[in-house]
Amino acid sequence: MIDLARREIADAISAAREPDRLLDCRIWLVVGERLGRPYMLRGTEPVLPSEVMMGRTFGMALEEYPSDVEGVARSWRVPRFTASSDAARTLLANIGYVLWQPLGKRPSVSTQRDGPWSDYSSGFCEAAAMSAAAMRAGGPIVLATE
Repeated sequence: MIDLARREIADAISAAREPDRLLDCRIWLVVGERLGRPYMLRGTEPVLPSEVMMGRTFGMALEEYPSDVEGVARSWRVPRFTASSDAARTLLANIGYVLWQPLGKRPSVSTQRDGPWSDYSSGFCEAAAMSAAAMRAGGPIVLATE
């Protein structure tokens, strides 16, 4: 069973009509502790949401600068989950999934963890559909590199 925050994010992604950095940030708040790196070790990789930069964690910075979501996301190097299929695939690491796009319809994704295939998630593009499906499936389970 997925938690309410993941379901709300998945529903918001499915309802979106274009890439949205605020949705990317909401996803990062949920999965960032698993996928991020400490600030000093990050190189070009995304930074842990709990990491303090300029006296603020990621969540604090989003609350303090709601009009500059893009700048906050850039500082923590948040992946573009709703725009990039590569970023969205990191959310589906070790979760079976099928992506399809019926002619003239939105892309859809079905996921499978250890049981039957789940209800599908759709989005305005492949990346959004994969991100929504991952939030519904509870991904990521482990990093793709593990």
